Amino acid sequence: MSDLEADDDLVGTYLTGRCFALAYALSARYGWPIQAKVESFTDGAEYAAHVWVLHPSGQALDIMGFRDALAMAAGHGTPEGRVVDFSLEEFVDFAEVDEDDPCDTFWHDVDEADAVIDDYLVPTHLGCISPSARFPAFGH
Repeated sequence: MSDLEADDDLVGTYLTGRCFALAYALSARYGWPIQAKVESFTDGAEYAAHVWVLHPSGQALDIMGFRDALAMAAGHGTPEGRVVDFSLEEFVDFAEVDEDDPCDTFWHDVDEADAVIDDYLVPTHLGCISPSARFPAFGH
């Protein structure tokens, strides 16, 4: 991916399906905790309506850039949903990543999201942060 532009396809991809991969890639790179708006189906099974990372400033970050964490949560899912903090390992468990299933695309999606960080998020929202900079994880 080169000269990536913030078009509707890119934003749509990372707002409606691959937000989990972007959050994982950001957390792995910078050490920021993952947060998700977790909802429940009527049968009790849980899913993430949206996933982002929490910057040490308290701001939430997803493909749209930095936003107030409460506004991020309110903008996704239902009022009944809850915000859950995840470590990388907890998130992989929650996402039910199957390391033995060649059809599980999680790690491929994370690799693509890593390129999106370099090609889009760093130039547009993270320009003052070195791509190799890490902050200590907090809240875990």
